Amino acid sequence: MPSTFTTNSGIEKPGNGEQSGSWGITVNTNMDILDRTVNGVVSITLTGTSSTLTTANGSLSNGQYRVLLLGGVLSATHTITIDPSDAQKIYYVKNSTGQTVTFTQGSGAVTADVPNGGFGIVFADGSDECVNLTDSSSISSLVLGGTAVTTTGAELNVIDGNTSATSTTVTGTDSIVFNDNGVMKQVSMNDINTFIQSGVGNGTVTIQAGSGMSGGGTFQTNQSGNSTITLNSVATANDPTVTLAAGTSLTGGGSFSLNQSGAQTITFNYSAASTTAQSVGSLHVGVPTTTNAGTATYTHNAGSNYAGSSILGNLPGTWRCISPSTTSQVYNYSDNAYYTYTFFSGLYERIS
Repeated sequence: MPSTFTTNSGIEKPGNGEQSGSWGITVNTNMDILDRTVNGVVSITLTGTSSTLTTANGSLSNGQYRVLLLGGVLSATHTITIDPSDAQKIYYVKNSTGQTVTFTQGSGAVTADVPNGGFGIVFADGSDECVNLTDSSSISSLVLGGTAVTTTGAELNVIDGNTSATSTTVTGTDSIVFNDNGVMKQVSMNDINTFIQSGVGNGTVTIQAGSGMSGGGTFQTNQSGNSTITLNSVATANDPTVTLAAGTSLTGGGSFSLNQSGAQTITFNYSAASTTAQSVGSLHVGVPTTTNAGTATYTHNAGSNYAGSSILGNLPGTWRCISPSTTSQVYNYSDNAYYTYTFFSGLYERIS
């Protein structure tokens, strides 16, 4: 009776009464095959775009090794065909070829990819399917400490420092991740706004009517709603002036005259009592500074960076706008000239 061979490793099984006096050769070969299948490691240099990983019957072959260290310098994806097509195999693979290596068997209905620089556990089912058991698509869920991890790779990349920005409307129920005394938590924008209000205070700006004008009023910078202040020109005045005075938590201010051709600048600064929240990473609610006379709208867009001097209050450093803010300045002129200001506050974070 002739020898037969195991399906998966090609180990020879001599027939009854066969190989009398020469069993030693067969046994030694079988032991070497078993050694390869249990802990054997082989380095294989790949070339071209395809090759065959063969498990031979009754003789030593690369397909019998458990660990495959793939090398070479490939210029395109390389396909390895596992032979024979009915052998069930498990390979531990390290790919250092410079390209993706694809394992296939039989008709190749399902193939397994091991990316360059990566590791894989490739299972061949002895039919026409190969699976990389370390591929994330083969893992239904990752559980750490009893908690399922539901994040995506794209979300992790954002935390890792992805520089792309997405325009969105920030609401009070939106959240930002904070380190709360060593515990990472999602904190709502409503809670952040409450902190800013209590820690920084509400800086106030007073707009006073100067010569040739009447009206005026005061508004607070850290407010969610719009504030409107009206100034009226006195009929007898040729060049009426407007005075902007610093209120709570601010210093600076000044006056400008209407009916002027050049630009006029008025600067506000936070007082010493309010600078504690202006370090890098601190938050601020404010509006854009106006820089010219006449009708104009000044807008800061969410996701963009602005010099602190362009934010009302002449803040230090550079700030990222988290939620959009707008200052609208309308010059009204008929018999009595006056300015109308509309403010829509936004949230800023100091980044430098």
